[in-house]
Amino acid sequence: MQQILTIAALFTCFSAPALCQYGRAPFQTCAPSRPEIYSLNEEQAPSEAGAIILRIRLRNISPKAQTVEGRDPQYLFAARIVDGSDKPAGLTEKGQKLYSPSKPNDVLFESSVGPHRLQPQEEMTFMWRVSDIFDVSKPGSYRVALRAEIGDPAVIVCSKPIAVTAAPVTEPAK
Repeated sequence: MQQILTIAALFTCFSAPALCQYGRAPFQTCAPSRPEIYSLNEEQAPSEAGAIILRIRLRNISPKAQTVEGRDPQYLFAARIVDGSDKPAGLTEKGQKLYSPSKPNDVLFESSVGPHRLQPQEEMTFMWRVSDIFDVSKPGSYRVALRAEIGDPAVIVCSKPIAVTAAPVTEPAK
């Protein structure tokens, strides 16, 4: 029987400044580390109107086992989301807090399932409600790409952009 250990971590940015910066910025471009060790793919998962949820798959494509930290996706991945006219999506209030510069007394609370050994061709799946971080309240089509820094030493992993759709929120019939 496999056991899953959940670790809840509470840090201040003064005591662990590197943790407060990890993955904490939308990005413009992404260049993967060479040789590529992981593949990163996302797809839009079913969600209610006005929300966008991504199902993210991180696969070990190297010939040997790799260790990956099972973290909250908002801390593991950085996203670039643009609308139909290539304008970057704005940030929600939660996104502004997440991506604002850290102060020494800021507190970071994060949960993790701990390190996981990914065997060759094995993958981890994450679900991320990106509409909590990025303002996609305007109905329409958006393009999403992801970036992650994984492992020790860290390697950069990039996804290919995909199209997602934000459905309009409709009022129930009276």
